[in-house]
Order: sequence, then C-alpha cells, then structure tokens
Amino acid sequence: EAVQLSRVREAMNVHWIETTSIQAYADQVLVIACWAMVGQYVGRILIAVEQELGSPANRVETPHRWHQLVKRFKGVGLDITQCENFKGIDECRIVNNKIKHVGFIDKELAKIPTFQGSAGKRFEDVVLPLQSYVNAVYEFVGCVMERAGEVLLAKGIDYQTSKLGN
Repeated sequence: EAVQLSRVREAMNVHWIETTSIQAYADQVLVIACWAMVGQYVGRILIAVEQELGSPANRVETPHRWHQLVKRFKGVGLDITQCENFKGIDECRIVNNKIKHVGFIDKELAKIPTFQGSAGKRFEDVVLPLQSYVNAVYEFVGCVMERAGEVLLAKGIDYQTSKLGN
C-alpha cells in the first residue's frame, strides 16, 4: 500500500512539474509574440507612411534594430517614443531579448521595477506581467497608427485611402 501511494505521489509530482514547465514556456512565448506583433505592425506602418510621403523605392524593409526604427519614424515626423504605453512595450522588448538571449533575469533587467529583487532568477521562477504587455501592445500600435494618420493628413494625404488605411 505504501509503495502504491508513493507511486501515485511521484506521478502527481511529475505531472505538476510538467504542467508548470509548459505554463512558464507558454508565458515566455506570449512575451515574444507580443514583441513580434509590435515589430511587424509598426514596421508596416513605417513603410506605408514612407511610401505615401514618396520615400525612395528601396525603402521596403524596416530596420531590425529598434533604435534605428525609432530614428526612421522621427525622419517622417513621428516620435513613437511619445506614443501611449511606449514604456510598456519597451519593457516587453527588453524582456523578449532577455528570454531569447540570456534566459534569466540579469542585473540590467532587475533594474526595471517589475523585476526588482529577481536578479539571477530564471524566467520560469517569476510571474511575468502578461496582461500588461498585451495591453501595452494594443495601445501602442493603435497610437502609432493614429499618429501616422495625423502625419499624412498634415501633408495633405487622406490616410483612409492611402496604404496606411488599407
């Protein structure tokens, strides 16, 4: 009877470990997906605005470096660092990079209030603010779209019939 109970407990423990691991992995994948969404949508918005403003035809690809993308937006008259929830998506960007390239909360990430006191911990051992990142992406991308439309309108371009509106 004791052996049988021990086996049941071991099976339950293994199940708990597997479930916890899958959940932690899914949480990390959601952070990566949120950041990918920012990169894709914001990049498409940049290209559409540049094309509408008559940028050279070779500008069909967005930079893969975030700071270069921000700079290109400034070049068309849009400071995306002033968009709603920029701070939230910037944190999501940093967490995404740490998940993919470091694998744990390093000293740099531990400086962010969300991760204070967590230096050295694995991502599996902390609670990621997923809803915060999802909300930040939604608000930020929407704001970039609105501000891009305003840039085009200021230049006399109806954004609803432009590449941005389609």
